[in-house]
Amino acid sequence: MRTASLTIALACLAGGAPLAAQTAGRTAARAPEPRPESERVFVAVLEGAYEVPPVDTHATGTAELTWTGTELRYQVHVDSISDIAGAYLHIGRAGAGAPAVGDLFDGIKAGPVSGLLGRGTLTKAQLHETTMARLLRALRDDDAYVTVHTLALRGGELRGQLRVQPTMASR
Repeated sequence: MRTASLTIALACLAGGAPLAAQTAGRTAARAPEPRPESERVFVAVLEGAYEVPPVDTHATGTAELTWTGTELRYQVHVDSISDIAGAYLHIGRAGAGAPAVGDLFDGIKAGPVSGLLGRGTLTKAQLHETTMARLLRALRDDDAYVTVHTLALRGGELRGQLRVQPTMASR
């Protein structure tokens, strides 16, 4: 039975489908426990192809937001990008544009950049034109994204839709 559970878990990772959706009908003891609502992690893969319109770039990155139950912690990593002019959090669907609701990196970082771009905590006082409740609802509904802007591409060089990070069971 362990082999079947492991096979399902690996299939979920490869196929991108939530494990819970593929284990319907199985006992709750065998399915991985979901993270408590107070510990949600949202992850985005940042690429130029996700920008609107798409951008041809070799740069990539990731963004991770963690809701701790009281605050929203973030970190943004980039690779092979130059002259960063900001990184921002937006509420909006994939393919749609929307104003920024939070600053994840504000300022200029000249020259080539690879590694950690920004890390911090977003509080309700730091949000623009939204509430923390609305932002959390958007994150849960896959309606939030991150952009990284550069001096060469002021409209954005990298973009990625934030998705709930699935939890895998461990012993």
